[in-house]
Amino acid sequence: MKRAMEIQEIVRTYEEIGTIKGTARKLKISKGTVKKYLRRYEEEQRGQRDRISPENEIRVFEKIGCKAYDQQITELLKANANYPKKQRLTAKKIYHVLVRSGQKVSYSTVQRRVRIHKQQHQPREVYIQQEHPAGKTVEYDWGEVTLTIGGVEQVYQIGVFAVNHSLHYYSRLYQRQTLLEVIDIHKRFLEKLGGVPEEIVYDNMKTVVIDVKKKKLHSVFIDFSTHYGFRIRLCNPSKPNEKGTVENGVGYVRREAFSLRKDFATIEEANEYLSRECDQINSELPQTRRETREKALEKERESFRPLPQGEWDNYQTEIRHINKYSMIAVDGHTYSVPDTYCGGVIQIRKRTDQIELWEDKGLLAIHRIPAEKGKSSLLVEHFLLTLQKKPGALANSTAFRACSNILQLVFDHYYSTDPKGFLQILELMPEYKEEQFLSVLKELQQKGIRPTVDLLRNLLNQNTQPPSTPLSEYTLDVPVQHESLKEYDLLMGGNGQ
Repeated sequence: MKRAMEIQEIVRTYEEIGTIKGTARKLKISKGTVKKYLRRYEEEQRGQRDRISPENEIRVFEKIGCKAYDQQITELLKANANYPKKQRLTAKKIYHVLVRSGQKVSYSTVQRRVRIHKQQHQPREVYIQQEHPAGKTVEYDWGEVTLTIGGVEQVYQIGVFAVNHSLHYYSRLYQRQTLLEVIDIHKRFLEKLGGVPEEIVYDNMKTVVIDVKKKKLHSVFIDFSTHYGFRIRLCNPSKPNEKGTVENGVGYVRREAFSLRKDFATIEEANEYLSRECDQINSELPQTRRETREKALEKERESFRPLPQGEWDNYQTEIRHINKYSMIAVDGHTYSVPDTYCGGVIQIRKRTDQIELWEDKGLLAIHRIPAEKGKSSLLVEHFLLTLQKKPGALANSTAFRACSNILQLVFDHYYSTDPKGFLQILELMPEYKEEQFLSVLKELQQKGIRPTVDLLRNLLNQNTQPPSTPLSEYTLDVPVQHESLKEYDLLMGGNGQ
């Protein structure tokens, strides 16, 4: 009977044959059945028939619908209804039971009958609409976006905050989703917010929740939330509707920001662009509101708790073994360690954008984390002690070939047969800023002047001196003893006129 009602609904709603056929295919109705009901429909319109469905439809559809296995499926589902949720029968299990009992039925048919039974006998899932007081709730979630940065296309992580009361959005891009990135975006968001909400809602992301079943949180993140003074609230597993504001917000921000542009020179440029796009979103009026997100947030700021006095230093400490090439491996990247360091292991501090190498005396070196996966960060100045003993190894060393092109040009043009002389130039690098050092070296290269240690040191020291005051800034208030300048004219050989 249900199938007959579906066909009647198709016929009454759609007059065009093509539309009827397309809908019929979705419902798995044969072409002949559709033609038959169309003919009956036309007869009804002409007054030749009182009804579209056959007069004996109840008997026909009872005969078709009541199969031997229907009663067995119903009994299995009713008997199993009070079992624990994870121990209830599935359509697949019921199918196996029917087959073993000798029933001839397909798995898709069992799926359909089980679905219909649940629709008829199980209560609908109802969502409770919520109201969010000012200053109370903020939701956070991750998403992914494909961007081309520095000419390389790859997937980046986009973190999004949604302030529930004002519908204000904040977003930022990262290369990873580690705890460092989670804490970094929280710090930036709370500083821009100018206060701290009562609670922040999360799904069961691994960076926050160590054990989902036991709701065990990461100890560092607990310390961080305690420092700022907000409560952590977790959604139930597989219940994204419990933080629906940010679930919709991730897609909305991603679409508004990156649907027209996805190429950037650096990730910093991409984040600046994303920040401007979020400002534009927050300046617009939502459909369900009477004021913009930004104006609503201005009022809501009065309800936030104040920011803490002390700053949270966001890093993770780890120990790494140094290999025979004086390198360490961290998260798929390789970093050089100064060969002046004597130990076999070294302590590192991982931050969102850099790796710090520490010894007992303090900070030893800093590496920027490469943008591309699998790339190395090797500094040739970390191998100067070894290269003094093995100068011939400089030319083809991986560390030197990772240097700036200008350094390689100077070496190839002037020092290919004198690597020890070039090592003296490299020893100057740590004493000056890299940009300044390379700029002076490039200027000498363009003028065809062979750079030496003394020449470079003099030029670099001159560049570090503060610029002298321009002549135009001096006042020329010099007293003149004579009212007339005729005497000066006579002294210069003039006629005094």
